[in-house]
Amino acid sequence: MAIDRDLAYEVENGIILDYGTVHLSSGTAVPTHTGVEGDRYYRTNGEVYKYIGSTWVMLDASTTVFDNSTNGFVAVNVQDAIEEVSEQVDVSASPGFTWGASGNVSNSWLVNDTVPSNKAGRIVPVDGEVTDIFFACELSTSGTITLYKRVGSTFNVLATLNVSSVRKLHTTVSGASVSIGDELAMKVTSGSFKNPVVGIVIKGSSS
Repeated sequence: MAIDRDLAYEVENGIILDYGTVHLSSGTAVPTHTGVEGDRYYRTNGEVYKYIGSTWVMLDASTTVFDNSTNGFVAVNVQDAIEEVSEQVDVSASPGFTWGASGNVSNSWLVNDTVPSNKAGRIVPVDGEVTDIFFACELSTSGTITLYKRVGSTFNVLATLNVSSVRKLHTTVSGASVSIGDELAMKVTSGSFKNPVVGIVIKGSSS
């Protein structure tokens, strides 16, 4: 494809050497500067091309080099870096829910705000999975706290936290998938806890 009357120029030591309006055909280099040869470009219809090897390559996000040496990215071009950021934002969408109760609690549903979670639970806003459960209470104690997913009038176990003679605890969870609109509830299923507070973290999916 012939490209007529486009602005062609060469970059040498950071200085643009303007060649003015010239005729360029596909695969034809711009005039060579007599000094040290630098990067050669042309622009047409708002697009910028760089002469690489023996052909013109349009510079877009996928062909623009991205330096990942100082930021922890895997991407080596701008397009992949943008997608990597997008994926990180999606995956990092991590709402945290908490439940609690006052006094000594045993074999009872914990509340969210002031409502028992079996009456009205926490609603999940993302597709993903529960990744963490954290817990604290007033005194060191032992027992079990269970996270449920409510489906109609049925409560299905999603994850279990086993507490053994401690006042606070954090643990990771695997295989506890959730979807947008799921309703979650939390219950002390064994032992007795004084003024317990329990929370979870949900990591959103990038898909």
